[in-house]
Amino acid sequence: MSGENQGRGRPLLLRVAFLIATIAIVVWVPCLAEGRADAAGVRVVDRAELAEAMRTHADYNLAATTNGPRLQVEVFFWLVRRALASQPQGCRLFIRHQDWFEVFLEVAKLRPQEAPLPSRLVYENGQDIELDCRPEHVIQRIGGGRRAQLALNVKFWWETTANPAGEFHYLDTASTPELKVTNNRVITYRLVDLGDQILFDDIHGLSGRPTTGLLGLLFSLIGEGRVVRTQVAFADDGIQVSRVVAQKLFSRTVTVVTWPNGRTEPEIPAQRADLIALKQRLDRPVEIEYQPLGR
Repeated sequence: MSGENQGRGRPLLLRVAFLIATIAIVVWVPCLAEGRADAAGVRVVDRAELAEAMRTHADYNLAATTNGPRLQVEVFFWLVRRALASQPQGCRLFIRHQDWFEVFLEVAKLRPQEAPLPSRLVYENGQDIELDCRPEHVIQRIGGGRRAQLALNVKFWWETTANPAGEFHYLDTASTPELKVTNNRVITYRLVDLGDQILFDDIHGLSGRPTTGLLGLLFSLIGEGRVVRTQVAFADDGIQVSRVVAQKLFSRTVTVVTWPNGRTEPEIPAQRADLIALKQRLDRPVEIEYQPLGR
């Protein structure tokens, strides 16, 4: 990423996972008018509603790349809850990439060149967004007696007729070590509110690897690692604790703290018993079986 990024010393897995939030998402529906649904029940979110959702964000730095996932979670959940209030059976919502980017600039009071690099690349590549909150299309079963307060499928992609590329890359020279990120043309994941944590799960289409140091040498041999799950919980003062799982030849998990200003740290401060408790909560197993995508 570029100098806009606010964190320092960000671990590989967290930095890759943060991409999830900075990407716009999904199915191309060029024939839809704002606020109207097509025959398949996909409704375009108009700019006024999108702006209203974005303005409800909590108190954190919108320009920080590390806060991108948090903004998208808040906006997506706000939009879905409003939709479910009138359509309890669920629905599909479509957000155009240009609407997301331009409303984001307006709400964050940023010029286009000041937007986080991933956000600009998503806009330039034309990745749209679809949210599917039809209950029978998301979760099949949750173990351990848990219940989801909200669950949806999220998909990011662009039309090959508009952009023939199969993926885009960028080099984050601000991270340590430097990080090469790959966004596939299609990215999907499940977004689940469990009440005590937010879960980005069953992630496909997102990968990255360091390009310098020992990790760079290792990943040059085994290829890019794939993020498969990210769990997030928040302290009362807005500090975020994230648990990120990635896989390649082996699975690795890291836990990282993010402050509202976007700064990240690889360790939880010893004096913050509340953050330690959040980590322990995220470390408890979460077992969810999902419905197949594309039903």
